[in-house]
This record gives sequence, structure tokens and C-alpha cells, in this order.
Amino acid sequence: MLQRLKILWDFTRPHTIIGSFLSITTLYLLACKGISATEHITLYGWTLLSALTCNLFITGLNQITDWEMDKINKPFLPIASGALSLSNARNIIGVSLVICLWSAWMAAPILFSIICLIILIGSAYSLPPLRLKRHHLTAAFCIIMVRGLLVNLAIGAALDHLIRGAIIHWNELLLLTIFISVFSLAIAWFKDLYDTKGDDMYQIRTFPLLFSIKTTFYAGNALVIAAYLFSVVYSWWTLGAEGWLLLVGHIALLLLFLGHIFTSSLQSPEGIYRFYIRFWVFLFGEYLLLLWYALV
Repeated sequence: MLQRLKILWDFTRPHTIIGSFLSITTLYLLACKGISATEHITLYGWTLLSALTCNLFITGLNQITDWEMDKINKPFLPIASGALSLSNARNIIGVSLVICLWSAWMAAPILFSIICLIILIGSAYSLPPLRLKRHHLTAAFCIIMVRGLLVNLAIGAALDHLIRGAIIHWNELLLLTIFISVFSLAIAWFKDLYDTKGDDMYQIRTFPLLFSIKTTFYAGNALVIAAYLFSVVYSWWTLGAEGWLLLVGHIALLLLFLGHIFTSSLQSPEGIYRFYIRFWVFLFGEYLLLLWYALV
């Protein structure tokens, strides 16, 4: 039983499922800032369940369509390693899709509409004939649209409106959306740093293949540094005294991020993968900072 749960956990791509959990929790608590967070707990529960199962569907579908390529790029993934069969993987994402749509409808029709759009984009990312992941521009578009705009701006605004009757946290949602959108572009580039061998074999035109691993590393990190600097200025300029926590928090995260860059190594596949997974910690950090802001 524990072994099966471990396989399922690995199949979810844990760093993405943690990101989805933190994003929905942060957006919900931001909408509840200054009021009781338990009053709308049912809405939170349905929205979170829909987001997590949507995440599982999209990441699972990607593993199903890429299993042969993953034997080269990521042989440790459940399907590529043989720990999970293709038929069982299809069953898992099928059940996930049903639960995702049902729970989104139970949450609110507007959230159902947003989740449907996310599913369509996630499917187009992996499935032929579109298979938008084949080129770094269309792949980045998908990731920015989902993780940047639809999750933070669309779901955030929907939760704000459902809970407060109006979108009263527009400034915070805009800050989060801009930062995560830029961060998502870096994710779109960095996720392929580890995969160049298989991507080249299967003609996936990723940023690292077109412009080199080193260029991708410098360009992606420069974008994120710019996003942190923007967030510091935005917090001070737009939120004023109320945004002191976000201002100080973004400065602290920027300093930690610089440390992350200077202690990372691209000299081995293990070092590259470690850099990428550690990079996701800063996505978590952004949501945790906004979550803290929502609670004070």
C-alpha cells in the first residue's frame, strides 16, 4: 500500500502539486483578509480539490504522452521506470479529470469555466496535433497562461468576488500575477535544462537546445531578479505602508535567490536537476510571503 502511494505521489510531480496547494490556499486567505477564513471553508475545499486534481490530470497527461522520451530524460518517473503502467496512468488521470470538473462545478460556475480553460490549455500542451510543448514559445505561453494568469488573476479575482462581493485585492493580485508570470517563463525554460538529450532526439525545440544551457541559465535568472526588483518597487509604490511586509519579504527572497544562483552548478545532470527543483522553492516562497501578508 505504501509503495503504491509513493508511486502515485511521484506521478503527481510533487513540486507542482505543492505549488497548486499553496497558490489556492494563498488566494483564498487573501480574499478572506480581515474576515473569518472559516465562513467560506466549503468554497476553499472544493476549489482546492479541483486545483489539485487538475494539476494531476495535466502533469499525468504529459507523462503519458512523453513516456518514451522520459526514458532518456527522466528515467526515474513512474511510467518511464516501469513502476506505473500506461493503463493505470490513464485510469488515474481519467478519475482526476472527473473529480476536477465535478468539484469545480460545486465550487462555483465561474471557477468551473476557469478550470475548463486550464484543462484545454494543458491538454493542448501535451496532445497532438497541437502539442504546444514542441516549441519553447508556445510551451512558455501555456505555462504563463495557466500558472501566471489563470490561477492567480482569474481564480484570485473569482474568489475575491465570491467571498467579498467585489474584487478588493486587485493590487495584490496584480503583483502576484506579474511575478508568477515572469517566474513561469523561467520555469518554461529551466524545466528543459535537464532534458536536452531526449528533446533533441524527439525534435522538441526547447530554449536550452536553441540557445544553450548557459544562456538559458543566465536569461532565466535575470528575469527572476528583475521580477523581485519590480515587486520591491511595486510594494512600496502601490501598497504604501500596508505593503511593508511584501517590500521587506521580497528583498529577503531576492538575497536568498542570489545565493541560490551562486551556489548552483550546471556541470552535471544531477546539479542541473537540483538547481531546477530548488528553483521551485522560490515559487513556494512567493506564495508563503503573500499568505503571511494575508494573515497579518
